[in-house]
Amino acid sequence: MRMSAFSGSLAAAASCGSREVALPALLLAALLMPGCARAWATDAPPPAKKIPVVDTYHGVEIVDPYRWLEDLRDPDTRDWIKAQAEYTDRVLQALPERDAILARLQAPDAPETVIRRVQRRGERWFYLRRAPDENDFVLVMRERAGPPERVLVDPATAFADGRRWSINHFDASPDGRHVAYLVSEGGREDPDTRVFDVQAGRDTGLRIERTWDARWLPDGSGFFSMRLPRLSESDSALDGRRNLRTYLHRLGAPDPERDRLLAGAGIDPRLPMDPIESATLTVPEGTELLLARIDRGVDRHSAFYVAPLASLEEDAGIPWRRLADFQDEVADIAIHGQDLYLLSSRDAPRYRVLRTSLQAPDPARAQVVVAEGRGAIQAIAAARDALYVQTLDGGLSQLSRVEYGRGTPQPVALPEGTSAALLPRATAADAAGAVYALAAFTTPPAYLHYDPAVGRSTDLHLLPPPTADRSRIQTRVLQAPSHDGVDVPMVVMHRKGIALDGSHPALLIGYGAYGISILDPANWPERSVIDRWVDNGFVLAIAGVRGGGEYGRPWHLAGKEATKPNTWKDFIAAAETLVREGYTRPERLAGNGASAGGILIGNAFVERPDLFAVALVDVGWTNALRLEASTNGAGNAPEFGTTASRLGFEALRAMDAFHKVKDGDRYPAVLLVHGYNDPRVDVWFSAKFAARLQAASGSGKPVLLRVDYDAGHGHGTGRAQNDAQDADKIAFIRWRLGLSGDAAARASGAAGE
Repeated sequence: MRMSAFSGSLAAAASCGSREVALPALLLAALLMPGCARAWATDAPPPAKKIPVVDTYHGVEIVDPYRWLEDLRDPDTRDWIKAQAEYTDRVLQALPERDAILARLQAPDAPETVIRRVQRRGERWFYLRRAPDENDFVLVMRERAGPPERVLVDPATAFADGRRWSINHFDASPDGRHVAYLVSEGGREDPDTRVFDVQAGRDTGLRIERTWDARWLPDGSGFFSMRLPRLSESDSALDGRRNLRTYLHRLGAPDPERDRLLAGAGIDPRLPMDPIESATLTVPEGTELLLARIDRGVDRHSAFYVAPLASLEEDAGIPWRRLADFQDEVADIAIHGQDLYLLSSRDAPRYRVLRTSLQAPDPARAQVVVAEGRGAIQAIAAARDALYVQTLDGGLSQLSRVEYGRGTPQPVALPEGTSAALLPRATAADAAGAVYALAAFTTPPAYLHYDPAVGRSTDLHLLPPPTADRSRIQTRVLQAPSHDGVDVPMVVMHRKGIALDGSHPALLIGYGAYGISILDPANWPERSVIDRWVDNGFVLAIAGVRGGGEYGRPWHLAGKEATKPNTWKDFIAAAETLVREGYTRPERLAGNGASAGGILIGNAFVERPDLFAVALVDVGWTNALRLEASTNGAGNAPEFGTTASRLGFEALRAMDAFHKVKDGDRYPAVLLVHGYNDPRVDVWFSAKFAARLQAASGSGKPVLLRVDYDAGHGHGTGRAQNDAQDADKIAFIRWRLGLSGDAAARASGAAGE
């Protein structure tokens, strides 16, 4: 730190009547607000005590100085996180541009209408909608895909208890007369199931606590309800996602606690399940079969069982028989008549579609209907006329149609540069054609129906016409050569006409997990996210790193467990490509990863602190060795590994950014963002990482922990919360990149940068 800068900042503070104290570099970096009234709105973030805990894994000792922060029941932990959050709020809200950025994000014409979870029941369409003037998604019904819409449930008005509720999931009965919907408070994802009577226009009064799913019987007389365990104060958080149970609830039954228990670990030997597995029970449309899909954590493959639907009425129990097991590597199934279609990666890493007998299934000898190709098959759906197939190649998904008995896939025509997401719950088995969402990065999604009789698609007009003109945005696809010579695809968006002189601020986003393609625009339902960064002067880049699904299962496996380092090395290569191509330079570059992408961004900036000026970590996993100690950790072992094996331990250790932090290294500015009620990635991951970085970093740049106590993993977060969070992120990055005017420049000088 330069003494002149230190003296100048101290003098400025003294002139406002402040105490004469020796200010830490982090505080000086925060002293950027114009005017004395705001200059002392900040104080130093609270230091975290160190209480070393030593773990021994396969003979290797690992020291954890902040294990105490994992105990969210400890008042010391809660107080420390709260103090960090309050400090961060003071710093962020005092940033020079923050209020103006927020005002722009909240402008009436800024957002567009977004819909999710489209479902068709006869002539009725149901979906979740958030219009520009709505904070949370509302449950909507529309007749014959035409106006007007009818709002069934608006969480802002349906519950008069002063808390903010959001709709997590819903399922409409086959006759469209009732809707079972799941709502949770504060982003907790431990929702209650309630039932709305469409004809009466009101709730039935039913409330089933701690539910995860609801699926109706064909006659609408009841629904299957998957439920989370009820935890006591003495139970571990690890039990929160174990031993899920599936029940049958009959409409009108007075006590849900007395519902019939059908599935769960140890419940029925004919339906074998482990404690980390869950059973979704459905009745496939057009059948008299009860189908059980057994899922094992985040493993994409499932086991499938069927039984006669009539057996629900028999006292002898349900005679389950297996259709496919986990070793068959089946990701999904579809049923047409007596044919069973399997989406399988067995002997086909990019997946293929197989056909076998529904009555006597034999996956090992099934007929190949759609062979493995260049693209990765993502989804299948059975309509009356044909099987519809979604295939992903590089980042865009295409649709094809396979007539029953013909076996030759025929492509569904799509506009150039667009991606199609098949909607199985809106594609009816008793109707011709398929329903799908069409998306591109610079246009909002449209929901279309493909009509095989005329060979073209028509817009269902579930969304109003787009209002934003994005002709100002230029999109380019690049290939970034990674450390081992593999080309990594990347989409770059920015305002047209910029000079490639390295002067532009840039945000690079990556993910790389579960075989999910971040480059598929269908996975970006809100185009306002792109607008917000581009309109604030940024080059926005999205990297399809390994671990994702851009090129199918091989791409996924190349960034999974022992190969996980490819994920952040690909991200580093993408950052270097942005610099080499003249879009930005390291002092103008920010990196971002969320959730499992916390592994990506944490390792990227810890290994290459010289390459990034800012790191954003959203609800991120940053302490991989402690995954299995977290609420959602056991179910993620198939993706990241387990410390129970030596190889698993080594893989998790290699991806643990928390333990890679070195005292004295000059790390970039870091903003960690988390919802306190997050059940997928516990908030203590961000708390521990913040504590370690604040104590270790030698750069003097801020490390801030932003905590929203009315949010979780992002599911159910309201528009106002998203606006405030994005305003904080944009203002923070612009400040740290020196884009906030003279005040920011003075603060950067005070921090010795």
